[in-house]
Amino acid sequence: KNLHFDADAISAHAPHSSRQPEQQQDWWSQLNRSILGRGRQTPLIIGIDSNSTLSHATQYSSDYQAAADENTASFYFKKFLHDVNVSLPSTYQHLHAGPGATFKTSGSKGTAKRIDYVAVSRELFEAATRSEIPQNIDLKITNDDHKPAALTVRYGSPSEDQTYHYQRSLCDSSNLQIPEARLKCTELLSKF
Repeated sequence: KNLHFDADAISAHAPHSSRQPEQQQDWWSQLNRSILGRGRQTPLIIGIDSNSTLSHATQYSSDYQAAADENTASFYFKKFLHDVNVSLPSTYQHLHAGPGATFKTSGSKGTAKRIDYVAVSRELFEAATRSEIPQNIDLKITNDDHKPAALTVRYGSPSEDQTYHYQRSLCDSSNLQIPEARLKCTELLSKF
């Protein structure tokens, strides 16, 4: 029996925290309007380089194991999570396995922190079974300063036993020029 799975998947790259606050606010407001105005009530998956860090639990993140000092973009990211009503499974200790950092600043004293996430709407959050930063992805096909964020979701009736695995970095529009990434993204999307 085939499972029909209808969801909206979005990939986004927020402005760097060094941008002017007005530019950051404009970008996040535009993303909010685009998502809220989509006119659909389907599950939502957002792979995002938020360029922001979280220092503590919020309504949309909890048990935060990769906490870091917040930057200027953190306010807009938390507002986005609230406005769009999505959660970050990777911030829940019972869901996330392994290291949590997705980005390392350059230089010999580079700091590792989490700024890349897979955000999901409530129905997918409840179906999430594992969040991780995969260590076995060949980073030669992507920039090596970011690690991919991945989320495994079991969706459907238990008898159908369907598992879907979402990875942020491989399906970014910026990576679709790379044949290996385009093929992997096609494989992931063909499961729908």
